[in-house]
Amino acid sequence: MREAILVISFLILVFISGLFPLEDLDVWWHIKTGQCMVETGQFPVAETFSYTARGEWVMDEWFGQIMLYLTYAFGGTGALIVMRACIILLLFGLLVYTSRKMRLGAAYGVIIGYLALLAAYERFLMKPALFGLLLFGLFFALLVCYRHNGTGAVYLLPLLYVVWVNVHPGHVAGLFLIAAFLIGEFIETAVRTRGLHVFSLRAACDRRLLFILAAMLIAGTINPYGPRMLLWPFEHMHRALIPLFAENIAEWRPPSFCADGISSQFLAFLALTVFVLAGFFLSPRHCAGDCIIVATLFIMSLSSRRHMDFFAVSCCFIAISHMSSAAGDGRFSVGRMMTILRKKGVQVVLSAVLLGHAGLVMVGRVPSYDHGLRAYGFGISDTLPSGAVSYIRSQGLQKQLFNEHALGGLCIFGLYPEYRVFIDGRNLLYLTGLFEEYIAVLNDPAGIERVAEKYGIRTVLIRHAAGVNDLLLGYLFKEGRWVCTYLDAWSCIFVRTPQSPQAVISQDDLMSLVKACGDGETGLRDINNPIRKSGMKRRCFFAYLNWAHLCEVLGQRENAEYCYRKALSLDGSSRVALSRLGYQYLHAGRYAEALECYGRLARLYPFDRRAANNIATIYIMQGRYDEALSRLHRARLFSPFNAGLLFNTALALQKKGEVGEAMRFCKKALFFDRTYPEAYNLLGQLYKMHGDYEKAVASFKQAIALKDDFSLAYNNLGSLYGGVKGDMRRAEELFLEAIAVGGEDEGALLARSNLERLRGL
Repeated sequence: MREAILVISFLILVFISGLFPLEDLDVWWHIKTGQCMVETGQFPVAETFSYTARGEWVMDEWFGQIMLYLTYAFGGTGALIVMRACIILLLFGLLVYTSRKMRLGAAYGVIIGYLALLAAYERFLMKPALFGLLLFGLFFALLVCYRHNGTGAVYLLPLLYVVWVNVHPGHVAGLFLIAAFLIGEFIETAVRTRGLHVFSLRAACDRRLLFILAAMLIAGTINPYGPRMLLWPFEHMHRALIPLFAENIAEWRPPSFCADGISSQFLAFLALTVFVLAGFFLSPRHCAGDCIIVATLFIMSLSSRRHMDFFAVSCCFIAISHMSSAAGDGRFSVGRMMTILRKKGVQVVLSAVLLGHAGLVMVGRVPSYDHGLRAYGFGISDTLPSGAVSYIRSQGLQKQLFNEHALGGLCIFGLYPEYRVFIDGRNLLYLTGLFEEYIAVLNDPAGIERVAEKYGIRTVLIRHAAGVNDLLLGYLFKEGRWVCTYLDAWSCIFVRTPQSPQAVISQDDLMSLVKACGDGETGLRDINNPIRKSGMKRRCFFAYLNWAHLCEVLGQRENAEYCYRKALSLDGSSRVALSRLGYQYLHAGRYAEALECYGRLARLYPFDRRAANNIATIYIMQGRYDEALSRLHRARLFSPFNAGLLFNTALALQKKGEVGEAMRFCKKALFFDRTYPEAYNLLGQLYKMHGDYEKAVASFKQAIALKDDFSLAYNNLGSLYGGVKGDMRRAEELFLEAIAVGGEDEGALLARSNLERLRGL
């Protein structure tokens, strides 16, 4: 009975963890594609969603897209969210069932499944890839059971593969699993027999797996594209693995396990790895094939967070397989562990932990992968600018539309066929130069004029809460040729020429919109439902954060401070609000208030290296170098490879006059981050103090190459040319450049003083 309660508690947590608003930005173009196929009864033969796409669009997820559309047509976003929760429930229910079938008991499956839930939580997004993840788990379960029991259910794999090959291009993972099992058997047989006659592969399991692999290859041709679909994922992988994706698309980036301290995802990832290694160590079976699977997915997960879910699921089934072998072999340590897990007290504690976690999920206190708080409930996430898309349609704004990459799917869903998008999540269609053009506009916002002229763009839709659009936002707000006609807490719309003067929103109107956000806060006391109240409070909190960020972009620091204070009144433990408010105080020279913010942040999150780094920065400014070094030393214990902590350590040592030690830490900072201009500037100063002027010149030039508006580096290089090399003309040029790029910052002020002194001489 208590084991049943434990399993039910775990499955409740799993199901609730899948009940959060739709926040994935790609699901919308998947739904629209499924709608087009259902309504027309045929596959799209030409690209119609975008006016810039030049690549080939292969419908490698057509069946999954049709399922998404039919579910949405049946019950809207609520049906999609429930379907997502059910898929996750089936996956983890399968995991617990496999653990029991392997005679390990449900408790072991619950523990390792809980770790997988924490590690892969961010990847539970409602799109065809989730169907692929369920099929991956089913493949693994059948193969593990076949390995231990020789069950004939493994012959279902070719039938499942027919579904998988039409659902998602990740179907190659199924072929990879069979191949890894075969290679593992081959290696183990070769080691056991010490001969080359193993090429005969006489073992029955080898013949069966070879037959299944051949049947899967045949089954993989049952799709609208025939045999080409088997090769398409490899072509997709080859073309998609480019640095441009890893740098600019969130799911292609490496997981940020410890960006703001040690995260629960990192601990779960580490624990899963330990479980697998323990299984390898304790199991009497050879594990060459499993080593291939784990090592491959481990590397893929560290290189791209989009593979984290496959790694977590594979770790679970492999750990179950090997721990079952160890328990069957009579290992005392494994048997004792299983006995402990079956005790009533242990299972009661586990059930309480799982139900407590489920409660935290329901009130929105469980961190997501970006260290924000994922909401519980139904509907569409606030991060999706559905209001802005509706505004474009209702006002009939001018074409063509320039949209942010992440918003392309929502624009396709809400605006097609009246509007077509500039770019969207179907990345392969834009690899012929368009993606590079888009990134160039974000990095050099004046390029929007060139792109607007080339494509006839008259309307721009971007989010001001994304962080990647800051340069473009600043340009559009200040450039007279573009005017803002729509602005909410998440997104904004600019048009080339407004259709009515009353629609124009100026920078001065920003605080009135922020005050309107405050009206929503006052309504919170009228809400009796605690879950709804929590959701409204969370929505208002993030709105204030977004307004504050926009105020920072526009240089309205007092308004930004006001918004951060309002955000903290709603959530006093927010990392972002505390950190950014501390930065506002630090920028204004209000060190005592900044220390109060960062000190509170450090108390709430002891492993937060940003809080430690900022406190150390203030100590250095105040001349408290020993306190700064002590704080930095403690922070480096948990983040030994963080370039910022190493740089600040070098800076504090330089201020103390310990040039040699400062140079050592500065070089370590550059070893871990070669794109750190401030570290190159400091290294140049240290070389200058050490008398190595040529290396100092090279370091200053490298700092300027990485940051062309680095006025302090221009000034330091000019001082070196004027004071040491005697090249007054070159020194004057560098001082003038520092003044030109720096405006009124520290480097420009020093350059003015040095220039006056130089001309006086």
